[in-house]
Amino acid sequence: MSHHGPGLPPGVQPGTEPGIKAGEGDQTGGLDAMLDSVLDHAIFSVDLAGTITDWNIGAERLTGYVAHEVIGQPIDILYPPKDQANERPALALQMAREDGRFEEEAWRLRKDATRFPAQTTVGRVIGPDGSVAGYAVVLRDLSERMQAAEALHLSQELFRRFIDSVVDYAIYTLDLHGMITSWNAGAERIKGYTAAEVVGRHVSTFCTEADRRAGEADRALAEAATVGHFSAECWRVRKDGSQFRASIVINPVFSSDGDLLGFVKITRDITDRYAMEQARERAQQAQKMEAIGHLTAGVAHDFNNLLTTIAGSVDLMGRYSGDARVGRLAETVHHAIERGQKLNAQLLTFAGRQRQRPVLTDLNGLIRVFEALLERAVSDAVTLRLDLDPQLDAVLVDQGQFQSAVLNLVVNAREAMTKGGTLTIETRNVTLSAEEAAALGELAAGPHVAVAVRDTGAGMSEAVRQRAVEPFFSTKPPGLGSGLGLSQVHGFARQSAGGLEIESRENEGTVVRLLLPRAAVEPKPAQAGLARERPAILLVEDDPEVREIAAEALEGSGYQVFAAEDAHQALSILQRGVPIDALFTDVVMPHGVDGVELANQARALRPDLPVLLASGYARETLRTLDAAHGDTPFIAKPYRMAELQRVLRRLTQRPGAKEPGEA
Repeated sequence: MSHHGPGLPPGVQPGTEPGIKAGEGDQTGGLDAMLDSVLDHAIFSVDLAGTITDWNIGAERLTGYVAHEVIGQPIDILYPPKDQANERPALALQMAREDGRFEEEAWRLRKDATRFPAQTTVGRVIGPDGSVAGYAVVLRDLSERMQAAEALHLSQELFRRFIDSVVDYAIYTLDLHGMITSWNAGAERIKGYTAAEVVGRHVSTFCTEADRRAGEADRALAEAATVGHFSAECWRVRKDGSQFRASIVINPVFSSDGDLLGFVKITRDITDRYAMEQARERAQQAQKMEAIGHLTAGVAHDFNNLLTTIAGSVDLMGRYSGDARVGRLAETVHHAIERGQKLNAQLLTFAGRQRQRPVLTDLNGLIRVFEALLERAVSDAVTLRLDLDPQLDAVLVDQGQFQSAVLNLVVNAREAMTKGGTLTIETRNVTLSAEEAAALGELAAGPHVAVAVRDTGAGMSEAVRQRAVEPFFSTKPPGLGSGLGLSQVHGFARQSAGGLEIESRENEGTVVRLLLPRAAVEPKPAQAGLARERPAILLVEDDPEVREIAAEALEGSGYQVFAAEDAHQALSILQRGVPIDALFTDVVMPHGVDGVELANQARALRPDLPVLLASGYARETLRTLDAAHGDTPFIAKPYRMAELQRVLRRLTQRPGAKEPGEA
């Protein structure tokens, strides 16, 4: 580089690396040629005072200065005024002198006063005597790299602004552990959380309680990491606790080396679309069931006519034939006809054509009346459990059809538990929102009574659950079951202005919930003198076998029976205003309130309520009722059913009322 200036101080040879000791001998010719061939780096030397002493062609091209313009000038001319004022050039030389090397990326000046980003490397040069003789400086123009970085930054900023401007999609990022690391405006709008509220929290924050327990969020991330993608439709929870139907997509983010860095998750609110699809499916299902109902009703009508013809013909054959064998055959045919009639009744119930006789009913009492029958309907390996709400509202239902529906559900549940398990009958008061009522069919929103039969059996697939109430649909082998059990329950629910809900998963059991509207009218006391179809007896007996036998005998004699196992249940029925014509109670009962005290409290609620006491003790040994009520009828245990019916008939007969069993 000697033709560009006086060169380095005498006796000092420039090293190719700043900060190294100069070699002996004159090698400047070859070195000058090599340095002048470097065109993309400015390489020059500076003496101890900071004055430029040498200048290569690359420095000329980079800064615009030719050698004679800068040699002898301080290095400061390459620094912006602010750096000059802060004595940045002198600091760079000082640090190179002390440490052997100084390096930084900063702005430098060209001859035309324009700035350019540069990487500056300053190295000290050691003379022959071992002292610092000067400095070698290398400048590299970083303009292209900075432009690329700025372009990348601009692209990232534009992308960030684009993501933030998307309000119809929740777009956010997660780290390897599922913790939220970014949050866009769409996520805030859909989920209700601000970025400050969720960044750093786990993505399961938005899952339902059931999904959190099942670890659905971690499972989704694991699948995305393994397969490369995860997508699903599911329910998610907003900040205010409300749920929405979500379409979610999760994609993994990898580094250039293939290392997993985290995840990008996109969530879309599809609640409206989902509601429309569900409404369309319900409408299609309703139309299908209506069409099947019409067909079923027609078949049942014709089938009933055939049974009538067969029954009449068999009767005539038996009458005109004196052959005993014909009589036995006729009896066999009659049994077959009876089975056909039961099948026909199920068809009519599904089709909504079965005649109903709804009465105001306490479902808890009705369930307890035939609890023993339900016990016999399940196998020894199945445990039957009752979970009855003591404050259950009254409903208007046909009691016989209700019992048949519950029995059908219990039998279905038993058959689903081939290895045994627990079968639970639950009753609850529920209030349906408009959305919940619409999801179950044409129910009215408002208060309902729910009767659920819950099993721990095999459960159903979604495809089977969708078709479960169709008549003759069955997953059982041919010849096992008619496929009309759930159809009958569904038809009974519809005809009772209620609905049927089925929840089931394979290997997780099934819950079939019968929903009946709460009685819309306030029940009136029995003593109001209203003529009812059957007199109502409130039977109170703590012994379940005695209670069952008495209830069955009274039901068979034409009475409507409300059964209670103790005074507390009996008073609950009376307090709800259920019409009762007579109280028939055992005297000796557990839980502190005996039959005498129950009668006193019952008459405090309904002064004209007839009471019949029963006990295995002699009447004289029992304490008396309040004197105001006079002599109270009493029947000794064990009593004959005929005697019981005779006393109750006298107590319940009122003007306008029908005799028990009267058509």
